Amino acid sequence: GISGVTVTGSTANDNLAKGISVSSGSTVTGSTARDNTDDGIATGSDSTIIGCTAINNGAIGIDALSNCTVKNCTANSNGLHGIEVSTDSSVLNNTCDSNGDSAGSAGIHGTSGGNRIEGNTLTDNNTTGVNVGAGGNLIMHSADLRLFADNLKSELDQLRKALGDARSNAKLESDVI
Repeated sequence: GISGVTVTGSTANDNLAKGISVSSGSTVTGSTARDNTDDGIATGSDSTIIGCTAINNGAIGIDALSNCTVKNCTANSNGLHGIEVSTDSSVLNNTCDSNGDSAGSAGIHGTSGGNRIEGNTLTDNNTTGVNVGAGGNLIMHSADLRLFADNLKSELDQLRKALGDARSNAKLESDVI
């Protein structure tokens, strides 16, 4: 394909393959991909995706290769991951909700290292908010609200158990005395 393509304000709905697909060095801004059979938006390396929306696509909402920037996008209810990057990419200030029909799905998936994943809001994704396949990624200020809720529930359950054990032990001591 042709490198360095710019796609602005486009809509790709109900395609039997990818919604928007561009080669390396391309820019996709303000575009929407919805209800496509494959990926919603797919780019080659060294590309930029800003302010885009990918909803209810069959595979990955936004699929970017290495050295890409995905910023201020929304990726909801996609079949696999909301956003996927390979290596040396920045994934900044995005919202990913309810992605993944199977185990291993994530709001944001980094397949390799060197990625910066920062300032994202991740809710109700199938397995996890962020999943990285290698070390060397920087993950900051990305809130996986389901993970937070699950951790809070787990901590409350442990506290309830500890209180129950303490009450049982206190009752045993009083019975013995």
